[in-house]
Amino acid sequence: MTETSIAAVTPRSALARRVAITLLFLAASRIPDAIPLPGVDLTRLRLDHMDLAPLTRFSLGALGATPYICAWILMYLIQACIPARIFSTTRLEHAIRYLAVVLALIRGFIVGTALQQHTDLIGIDAVALPMTIALALAANVLLLVWLGDLISRHVIRPGIPLIIATPVLAALPRSASVTFEAWHIGAMTDKAMAGLLAAIVATVLSTVFVSRARYRLPIGPVGDESARPLFLTLIPAGIVAPLCVMTAGYALDRMALTLIRLLDPHFSGSRLVVFVPGILVFLMATNVFGPLMRDPAALAHAVRRGGGEFTPAQIRRLTMVLGAIGGALLALFVELPDIVAQELLRQRSLISGSQLIIVALVMLACLERVEAEER
Repeated sequence: MTETSIAAVTPRSALARRVAITLLFLAASRIPDAIPLPGVDLTRLRLDHMDLAPLTRFSLGALGATPYICAWILMYLIQACIPARIFSTTRLEHAIRYLAVVLALIRGFIVGTALQQHTDLIGIDAVALPMTIALALAANVLLLVWLGDLISRHVIRPGIPLIIATPVLAALPRSASVTFEAWHIGAMTDKAMAGLLAAIVATVLSTVFVSRARYRLPIGPVGDESARPLFLTLIPAGIVAPLCVMTAGYALDRMALTLIRLLDPHFSGSRLVVFVPGILVFLMATNVFGPLMRDPAALAHAVRRGGGEFTPAQIRRLTMVLGAIGGALLALFVELPDIVAQELLRQRSLISGSQLIIVALVMLACLERVEAEER
C-alpha cells in the first residue's frame, strides 16, 4: 500500500485515529463470542439446553470480563481491610490478574462439569471436557485484559472498563429493534413505550449529572483567586459501584424472589423486591471504594500546600459523604427501567439501569480523559 493510499484511509485528526483504533480493538474483543466452546457441537443445541447454568451462551466469550471484575473488587476489599498496605499499585494489579485467572478456571471447570452431563451436546471425550473449557475461558479473560491494557496504554483511557461496556453496547441495536418492533405491531402501547423511554432517558441524564458534578474543596484565603481549588466528585468510586450492583444483583434477585415465593407460592415476581437491596449495595460500594480511589493523605497534603486546613480524616469523611449523595442519586435510577418495564409492560426491559449507568460512566470517563489530553 502506497503512502498516498495510507493517507487516504487514515483519519486526519489524532482523535479520529484514536477512536478508529479503539473501535478495532473493541471489535477484536467480540470475536470470541462467535467461537464455540471446545468440544461443544452447536448443531446439536436444543431449547432444553438453554437452562444450563451458569452459562446461557456456548462461546469462548461467555464469561466476558466478569472474573476480572470479581477479582478487582475482592482484591481492593482485601487491601481496604488491611491496616498497612502490603501491595504496591503494580503488585495489586498483578494479584488481580492472577486471581481473575483462578476465578475463570473455577467457573470454566463448573461449566465443563455441567456440560459433561449432556453427552448429546458434546463432541469430544467427556473426561477432558471440564479442564479444556476451563483453560479456554481463562485464556479469553486474559485476552480481554490484554486488549484493555493496549487501549489504556496507547489509545484512550480507561481501557478495561471499555471492554466491560462493549457487550452492553453491542446488544443495544438488537434490543432497540425488538422493542420498537413490538411497539410497531401493537404489542406495546404508546403509553408503555413512552414510560420506558422516559425511564431510560432519566437514568442516563442522572448519570451524566452525577458524574459531572464536583464539590469545590476550598484552599487558601477566602477571595484569593490565585489559589487553585481541588474538586471532589460526587461518585468517587466511578464505575465500581454499578459493577458491584450488577455482580450482586442477580444473587439478590434470586434470593429475594425465592424467599417471597416461600411465603407466597402464587407470587409472580417484581423488580420492586430488589429495589431496596440494590440501593444498599450501591451505597455500600460507593462508600467502601470511594475513599480507596482517592488517597486522603495525598489530598490533605495538596490542600495544606495550597493553604487549606483539612486533615486526612476530614477529607475521608467528606469523600464518603459525597459518595453517599452521588450513590443515592444513581441508586434511585438503577432499577427504574426494569421496574417500569415489568410493572407497566409485563416484560423484560430494553436494558437494565445498571448497564445504562456503566456505559454512561465509561463514555464520560473516556471523554474527560480525551478532553484533558487535548488541552
